[in-house]
Amino acid sequence: MKRNSYWMIGAGAVAAALTGMTLPPLAAQDNGLPAREALDYLGRQFGDERVNWIVEMRGYDGVPEPEEWEIFVYDPDSRYLVREYWAGKGEATNEGAATDFFPDRSPFGYFRSADLKLGSKAAFTIAEGEARKARMGFDRLNYFLRCREFSREPIWTLELVDAGGNLVGKVYISGDNGDVLRTVWIYRGSRGRPDGGPLVLDSAAPQAGGGGSDGMRQQTTGSGPALRKFDPAGEPDPLSPPATGTGPGAPPMPALPPRPELEPEPAPTATGRPEVPKGTDTRIPPPPSAPGSDTRIPPPPLPPAP
Repeated sequence: MKRNSYWMIGAGAVAAALTGMTLPPLAAQDNGLPAREALDYLGRQFGDERVNWIVEMRGYDGVPEPEEWEIFVYDPDSRYLVREYWAGKGEATNEGAATDFFPDRSPFGYFRSADLKLGSKAAFTIAEGEARKARMGFDRLNYFLRCREFSREPIWTLELVDAGGNLVGKVYISGDNGDVLRTVWIYRGSRGRPDGGPLVLDSAAPQAGGGGSDGMRQQTTGSGPALRKFDPAGEPDPLSPPATGTGPGAPPMPALPPRPELEPEPAPTATGRPEVPKGTDTRIPPPPSAPGSDTRIPPPPLPPAP
């Protein structure tokens, strides 16, 4: 196993110190097992359908890559939908139903092994370049391959560990296109805080002005139209009321016909009825000349005089 092999290397280093022998650098002795080869071992041993949907891969103490991988795959026949496998040099074993996720916590998601376009070796090269830019030294790496939450994109998380076993940084890399999504660096000692504590630099932390630092990938607008900030000098605000007047930018006003003036209503009299002007004919108009065409209701007959 990986941890036993490192114990043997450490014992060899002690023996070399006692006998005066020199031991080559650890990276020259052990290049590790690439993640893609580990998946190939698993597919040959148990069938390619077993590695169709990946939940998570873990590899520890990579110099630069781990010697073995813990592989968690989606298995609908398993008790909690996830099965664990182990893959080493040229072999793979079935570790049974996994309890690392359900029922207590849900995995980030599931991604197809075919969607992994960036292998562990390329992820190490990118992480090493980010460490050089940050002037951060490290001794070994821990690898975690998970799905980006609410998506199918595989994401590499590489933990950088120094010779003393201290975590000195994390690099998040897209397994689809190799973009560096986030970096976290932890400076200690003379490079730490003035009070003696560690100095943490997170590229995703809010910066002055509300944006992220240069280490965080800029978010794209996707396939839809981009949202543009309103510029009052460049265009009118679409939410403002329509402009009026004849100033610049105001729409032309349509020509409207003059509004007819209404005659004032007659003032009410003492009886409460409006006063009728003199000379106005208040009699009931005569019936129409054509018989049978009058649709009005005739008035009731007058009662005879007493």
